[in-house]
Amino acid sequence: MSIRKRNIIFCFFILILLSIEVLSIQKNTLTFDEIWHFSYGVKVLELNPSRILLYHDTALPFSCLNAAFYKTYCFIYRLLNPKNYSNVINRIEQGKIATIILSLILGAVVFIWSEKLYGTKSGLFSLFLFVFCPNIIAHSRLITSDLFVALMVTVSLYSFWQYRDQGSQQITLPKFKSAFYLGLSQLTKYSSLFLYPIFIIILLIQENKALNSNKLKSFLKTSFFYLLISLIVINIGFFFYQSFTFFGNYQLKSALFKNLSNSVPLLKYIPVPLPYPYLQGIDLLIAHSKPGITCGNNYLFGEIRSDKGFMGYFFVCFLFKVPISTQIFIIWALIFYLKNINQFNFKKNEIFLIIPVIFYNIYFNFFTDKQIGFRYILMTLPLLYIFCGILLKGGIIRAQGWDIPKWGGKKVIMLCLCLYLVISVLSYFPHYISYFNELVYDRKMAYKILSDSNINWGQSCWYLIEYLKTHPDAVFEPEKPTTGHIVVSIIKLTGVAESERFKWLRENFKPVDHIAYSYLVFDISDTDLKDLKIQRLKD
Repeated sequence: MSIRKRNIIFCFFILILLSIEVLSIQKNTLTFDEIWHFSYGVKVLELNPSRILLYHDTALPFSCLNAAFYKTYCFIYRLLNPKNYSNVINRIEQGKIATIILSLILGAVVFIWSEKLYGTKSGLFSLFLFVFCPNIIAHSRLITSDLFVALMVTVSLYSFWQYRDQGSQQITLPKFKSAFYLGLSQLTKYSSLFLYPIFIIILLIQENKALNSNKLKSFLKTSFFYLLISLIVINIGFFFYQSFTFFGNYQLKSALFKNLSNSVPLLKYIPVPLPYPYLQGIDLLIAHSKPGITCGNNYLFGEIRSDKGFMGYFFVCFLFKVPISTQIFIIWALIFYLKNINQFNFKKNEIFLIIPVIFYNIYFNFFTDKQIGFRYILMTLPLLYIFCGILLKGGIIRAQGWDIPKWGGKKVIMLCLCLYLVISVLSYFPHYISYFNELVYDRKMAYKILSDSNINWGQSCWYLIEYLKTHPDAVFEPEKPTTGHIVVSIIKLTGVAESERFKWLRENFKPVDHIAYSYLVFDISDTDLKDLKIQRLKD
C-alpha cells in the first residue's frame, strides 16, 4: 500500500470518529461525574490541587485539560462576541473538546503500534475497530478520566515496548520517554498505578532465566530510574503541593493506612516524597472502595449488593457491552495466534498487549468491590484492537491451519463482520453510553443485566425533559405505587440508588417504551395495581 493511500485511509477513519463524537453529544447533558472532574480541573489551573469536596477523592491533574479548553473557548468567544458572553459562561461542556482531541491521539497510537507490529493493513484494521468501538466513543466525549487513562496506559506500554525493543540498558531517549510516560500516566487515574507491577511482570517474563548479580544490579538501577522520573513528574503535575509532608500529618481515612500507621510508628516521622493530594487520593480511594459511599449499589442480573461486588462482573460487561463482531475478531485473532505462535515473538511484542489485559481483568473481576461500569477496564480495549491486527498481518491469508482455504472466503467473512459492526454501533447513535450488543434483543430489557454508568449516567436529561413536555400525563418517578404513564430512571428502577423505592415496579412489570435507553416507561392500570396489592396481602 502506498504512503499516500495509507494516509488517506487513516485520515478518513479519524474523521469518521471525530464526526461521530461531535454529532452524538449535541443534546447530551453532563454525566454525574463530569462536574466534579471539571471543578477539580479548575482548581489545578489555579495552582491549588487540594481536595476539599468529597467527590474530588480520585480526581487527578489531567482534568485541567478540560478546564483549560473551556476557559480558552470562553476567552475567544468573549473577544469575538462580548455582548453575548454571558450565554457561554456556564457551558462547561466545551471542555469536552480536550477529551475528543485525546481520543483521536489514542486512535493514532493504536494505528502506529499495530502497523509497526503487523503492517499497514493491520494498523488500519486496528484503527477501524477502535473507531467503531461504542465504549470508546461514549467516553471520548466526557469530562472524565476514563479516556485519559486509556490513552496513557497505551502510550506508556508502547513506549516501554520501544525501549525494550532497543535492548540497551543505558539511559537513552527511549528509556527516558518510557519512564516519563509512566509518570505522566499517574496524573490521569489511579488505575494506572497497576502499570508498575505490570512492567515488573513483563521484565521478569522476558528475563526468564535466573537473575545473576549483573542482571539484578541492572534491574535495580532501571527500577530506581523509573521510580525517580515518576516521582518528579507526579510532583510537577501537582506543583509540588505540600510534598514531603510527614506521614503522621496526613488525615487518613482508610483502615489500611490507619493500621499501617499504627503498626509502624516510625512511619509518622517519614516525609512522603509525593504531593499531599496524590497520596490522599489513594487513601480516599481505598476508603471509598465499597459501594454506597461515593457511588450507588452494585447491580448485576437483577441482584443488588451494597456490601460487596460480583465475581466476574466485568466479564459480563464485556459479553454484553462489546459488539459481537469485535468479540469474534478478538477470539479469531487469539485462535490464529495460538495456532501459529511460532510465527510471532511473544516475549518481544505481544507480551506488552496481553499481560496488561490479563492483569486488569483479574484485578477488577476478582479483587474489587466497586463495580459501577465497564468504563473501569476501558484501557484494555485499545490493546485488544492492536492485537487483532494480526488478522491482517502480511502473508497471514496464506498461513496454514485455517478452516477456509481461500482468501476470498476469509475476506467475505471479515467484510460481513465489519459491516455488522458498523450497523450495530450506528444503530445506537447518539446514545453510546447505553450501548448493548444484540445479545440483548429487546433494548428496553438491558436493565435486567446491567445498570449504572453502563446505561444511564445522567447523559439523557434533555431527552427526558422533551418527553415530559410532549407527554403531560406522564408521572416521573412517583413516591409510591401509582397508576398511569410512569417514567423512571434506570438507576433508580434497578436499585443502584434508592434500592427499595421502585422494587414494586421492577419485580412485577415490564416497560413499554424507553427514553434514550436511560429512562423506562411503564403503563400501570388500576387492575394492575389492584392485583399487585392483593398479591402483597397474600405474601
